[in-house]
Amino acid sequence: MAELAGSLRERVVIERWLAGRDEHGADVGEWRRLASVAAALVPEGTSGGAPGFEGEAVRSRMRWQVTLRAGPVIDLATRLRWRGRSLAVLAVTTDPARPDRLTLRAEERP
Repeated sequence: MAELAGSLRERVVIERWLAGRDEHGADVGEWRRLASVAAALVPEGTSGGAPGFEGEAVRSRMRWQVTLRAGPVIDLATRLRWRGRSLAVLAVTTDPARPDRLTLRAEERP
């Protein structure tokens, strides 16, 4: 557990999309803040912030591996806010050998 605590050096805000419609049926949903948590973020498949490759296609959006303590309910309707960036959650992984943490794959979005 100490290994995890020492590596969570960043603060991220977890937000969930709350869908809503107005009287005309237009989407008026909003992002609601759920929590602010400690996390570790590592760029995924990049070199110095340059776009990564997936298969033979170039990715222009940065992807991140995000590690945080288990607890918050995080799924694909969740986003993370970190240093002014919005990160869409692409995948959530739990490891039975390390039940104290969640590993996320996230991508920067405008």
